[in-house]
Amino acid sequence: MNSLLINPSFGYGFLFIAVAYNSFLFFIQCYFLISFTKVSSKKTFYLWYLLLSYINVFAISYFHFSELLSVLLFLCTIYIFAKFILKQSVALAIISSLLIYVLGQLALGIVAPLNYMIFNHGNSILVYQVGMMAYSLLTIIIITVMYRYIAKKIELKSVELNRYFFILLAPMLLLLSFFKLTENTGYWDTTTVIDIESNQVQILFQPPFVQELQVFCISLIAFASIFAILFSYQKVIEFFYAEQKKIILEQQIYAQKNYIKEAKSRITQTLAFQHDFKNHLSIVNGLLEKANIAEAIGYLNKLEKVTNSLSFLCNTGNPTVDALFCNKLSIAKQMNIEIECEVTIPFDQALDDLDLCIIFANAIDNAITACLLVDNRKKYIKLSTKLDGNFFMIEISNSFNPFKKVTGGSGIGISNMQEVAKKYNGALSTDRTSDCFVLNILLILSGHLDDISEQLY
Repeated sequence: MNSLLINPSFGYGFLFIAVAYNSFLFFIQCYFLISFTKVSSKKTFYLWYLLLSYINVFAISYFHFSELLSVLLFLCTIYIFAKFILKQSVALAIISSLLIYVLGQLALGIVAPLNYMIFNHGNSILVYQVGMMAYSLLTIIIITVMYRYIAKKIELKSVELNRYFFILLAPMLLLLSFFKLTENTGYWDTTTVIDIESNQVQILFQPPFVQELQVFCISLIAFASIFAILFSYQKVIEFFYAEQKKIILEQQIYAQKNYIKEAKSRITQTLAFQHDFKNHLSIVNGLLEKANIAEAIGYLNKLEKVTNSLSFLCNTGNPTVDALFCNKLSIAKQMNIEIECEVTIPFDQALDDLDLCIIFANAIDNAITACLLVDNRKKYIKLSTKLDGNFFMIEISNSFNPFKKVTGGSGIGISNMQEVAKKYNGALSTDRTSDCFVLNILLILSGHLDDISEQLY
């Protein structure tokens, strides 16, 4: 169970060793849980963990639970702490609980040879206490090293109850079963009798030294295996999310290319209309000269429809962004969202059309999603830009409902916008009030990478 349960009748020395050992152990376990789950450390976390752990120790000592029930209670205690106090997912709380127990047992296995040296013959209680202190100290050191190494080297960003979860769960349960099997056979148990009157500690049963060495080797191999499994899981998940990002980014790039095609098509149509404009005026003039006023009005109405089809909702000076706005803002207007657009794209600056589309497409999509959650209030999206020297500032604000959380988002949109800002040595920031969300992006128009893919992949 990775804690010492010492009968107080053995003397205050044994009680002190037990309390000190357990307190250090609980502190280290809590530190590992906080570091492994990557949450911000708080003093209250340690107080909660100490309280829950000592309640667990008291319950096991008082009710004399079987070894199996003791282990289950120990695992449940850690699970409750990880799930409800550290606010972790069910899957990560389960894995953290099993890791705490398994690594603790492996640490005991690694110090098994020292266990043999301490208990290999009868000793006075004082010598036994000193040996127990050395044994406990070494165990604590090894557990600390194992916990810190795992927490430092492994970063499980997301552990969910899916098919990948069993990559972690199966080996942990296998090791747990192995520990219980060896404990039931007495494979590494040492039985001692402490005689206070004679001040002696007698050894009734102790595994041979070769057996202790076997436990030592098995524990080292098991620790290496656990690390390899955690590392492999981490790489599998990283690859999985990288593939997801790649697919979504490819879809976005495909969409941006369509906007560019649409922009070029509109420009071609506009140029053709401008080329024929004199002819249109001549036709209208001829109809008016012949007093065909009704036909002239009808012809003008047709021209109005043509010009409307060629016009953009927001003229930014950049045809590609204009086409993007035409598509996105038309959707917003259909959803009764008011649009204010004061965006001007500097045409003589090194701003890549694809980068601008990534920023505005994701920002407008997020703004539309947020507006749809607003009830009985004005829904709006405001877009504006400002150029100050080499500093190009983009601000997008929208109505916002703080009581409703957006669900189903991947977070990749914000990530892609951050990568674009990083490419231009700029920054992205957000701000919110009770009814407004503001996105600010700063781009520095010099010294940026030529290809956003250098940042994204």
